Amino acid sequence: MNFKNMSIKKNLIIGFGTTILVSLIIIVTSLVMMSSQKAAYQDIIDHYVKANQLVSECRIDYNIAARGLRDAVLSGEVSNLDTATSKMNQLESVITELNNNFPMDDKTILNTFINTMQEWGTEAAKIVQVARTDRESAVPMITESCSPKLAAAATAGDSLASQLQAGQEEIIKQQNTTSTIGIFAIIAVMVVATVVVMIMAVKIIRSIAEPSNQVRGALVGFICGFVGAGGGMMMLLVLTSVLGYELKTAVGTSVFIMSFTAFTGAVSHMAIGGLPDLSALLLCILATLAGAQSSALFANKASPAVLNRITGVVLTVLGAAMLVIRFFL
Repeated sequence: MNFKNMSIKKNLIIGFGTTILVSLIIIVTSLVMMSSQKAAYQDIIDHYVKANQLVSECRIDYNIAARGLRDAVLSGEVSNLDTATSKMNQLESVITELNNNFPMDDKTILNTFINTMQEWGTEAAKIVQVARTDRESAVPMITESCSPKLAAAATAGDSLASQLQAGQEEIIKQQNTTSTIGIFAIIAVMVVATVVVMIMAVKIIRSIAEPSNQVRGALVGFICGFVGAGGGMMMLLVLTSVLGYELKTAVGTSVFIMSFTAFTGAVSHMAIGGLPDLSALLLCILATLAGAQSSALFANKASPAVLNRITGVVLTVLGAAMLVIRFFL
């Protein structure tokens, strides 16, 4: 049968072209979605988490400073005044860093938080000066002016932390929505592509009176692309039992198909940062090359009956090994 003169040539090209195109679309879309999610979560880590840490540092610093100031006024320990002054100076640098690294456009709550802390800092500095010369006069200043401003700063800090948390949740929500839309779009593309390929397959089957090697090859391609067979043991059973391939041809076809699936899977895995262990990779390559050559020499000299028995033994041993690893190791 002259395949070039058959009317199915165009349908085969369209069918396989659709399969390849859909696979590329899915891979590219998945990589873009993963890259977008990675960038969004990295933004949360670099900015929102950092801002939350700075807010916590501010609150810790002014609380330590306020406690040192209160203890100094009540006990007369001058060293506590030095501790309070040191924390107040440190607080200024943290406030500046927070203002420079704040990730949100709306800085109303941030400005309120900064203003309340600066007002408390100004009042605390006055109390420090008074406490060094007249400790008794500093006591009412603590209760009447410093404590209320400290409470206002604490309230503003709570509001700022809530705003940052809401910003993080909004980014995560947007990413979840984008991912959901992407998944549904991929499913829709796969459904449309499946319909197109099935139509092509029906036309191919109806246009041929007797099966040919080309048609059987086309059916193998359709099965691999849309059933998810990657060239493993199940594919070997389909080739030998359903499509009637000889074992030698089936094994070669199965391994050939699996090479493309393994390659695209490896490229996708490495694209998202999953680099392999180079020593293990090199060992697998060398073992594969040696095993392929020795197996090919043996298979070319062995009879189909011997190959069938050996294949059955190998599958049995592999199955038993998987059971042992799964349940006993």
